[in-house]
Amino acid sequence: YAGLKCEEKRQCSPTFYGSNCTLLCRAPNSCSEGHFYCNAQGEKECLPGWSPINSCLTKTLPANIDQECSISTGCLNGGSCFNGSCCCPSNFTGSLCETPMNPCGNNPCQHNGLCLST
Repeated sequence: YAGLKCEEKRQCSPTFYGSNCTLLCRAPNSCSEGHFYCNAQGEKECLPGWSPINSCLTKTLPANIDQECSISTGCLNGGSCFNGSCCCPSNFTGSLCETPMNPCGNNPCQHNGLCLST
């Protein structure tokens, strides 16, 4: 074709980004996976009110001024309010993140192995 320029533009499937559609980014907005969206380049960007420290799992507002937090005492041990409940760090559990997780609680070792919580 004389005088014409052909260009190819790929349309990636949802959750895939990049020139070859190989970069995966899913925006879950959940306690376990984080509170972020994927920008046009497929990079994670925290939703408003969530900190990029710790993969968008930590709120930037303290619980006592967080409109979303219905828990007057706030979440403990680094937990953050989300939809009126506490999102706990991976090493704590409970409704207020008050209980340390016991990695040996379910006896994860096989063949008479001894589990030690460090």
